[in-house]
Amino acid sequence: MWTLFCSATLMEGKTRLSPRPSLEDFRKDYASVAHTCQEVGFIKGKYNMGDPVAFNVKLKKHFQNVVKGSKLIYESVEKNMGEGYDSRTGIFTAPRSGKYVFDWAVMSFPNKVSKTALMVNGVQKDLNYCHDVKA
Repeated sequence: MWTLFCSATLMEGKTRLSPRPSLEDFRKDYASVAHTCQEVGFIKGKYNMGDPVAFNVKLKKHFQNVVKGSKLIYESVEKNMGEGYDSRTGIFTAPRSGKYVFDWAVMSFPNKVSKTALMVNGVQKDLNYCHDVKA
């Protein structure tokens, strides 16, 4: 995760953008990122993670006019460490308790909009919205 930010400084009654953040802002931002990394187990030596759990899947074909509320099943499984993803149902079941991070990408056809949601036990947890600049 990269965070890009600028800080503003006040000089002679005028505001100008500083090309670098203040040291205090940098330290706060770094502490926040480091805390997040620790929480999800990305910093070595902080947690005994056991065997890793990860999956990487893709669709085998493009879809158009998908009915709202339907489930897309990613059939092409490239990685399934921990065996949590079921390509028959499209459901990931966490093999053990912990914090999980999900990321997915969606593309839209020209002049179209694509919306997908991450559902956990029937509850929407995240939304991905993609549109062509002309849509």
